[in-house]
Amino acid sequence: MAPVLPLLLAASLIGPAPAPAPTLTDSLLAIERAAWEAWKTRQPDFYRRTLIPESLYLSGSGAASRDETAALVTRIPCTVQGYELDQPRSLRLTEDSAILIAHTIARYTCNGKEIEAADWISTVFVRREGEWRIAFHQETKAAK
Repeated sequence: MAPVLPLLLAASLIGPAPAPAPTLTDSLLAIERAAWEAWKTRQPDFYRRTLIPESLYLSGSGAASRDETAALVTRIPCTVQGYELDQPRSLRLTEDSAILIAHTIARYTCNGKEIEAADWISTVFVRREGEWRIAFHQETKAAK
């Protein structure tokens, strides 16, 4: 029994084990959530910083560049009430590229009308200068 005591004492001096590193899904989902928050709070600078210059955003309205996406955030005649992201999954494509998919539910008011929209999203990320950035984002209406 005596040899166990020094090990316990040593473990208590070292402190708790460090938290595990975030998974790829966790890292990409954090950026995706920040993008939704920037949409909700109308922060175009987030998109200018986080989307790569040649990025594309694809929705039912068509394709938009990074600058068009950033400008759109301030022009949309809707107020975002809230959003949910669930069922996230990621796939590493290369060392410096990955895709994130998730199910979303967005609640917003547009021209006085309350709307709830459920979609599946896919976002392609590329790592540039050590940072994950968005290269492509697409939304597809979820089946009811």
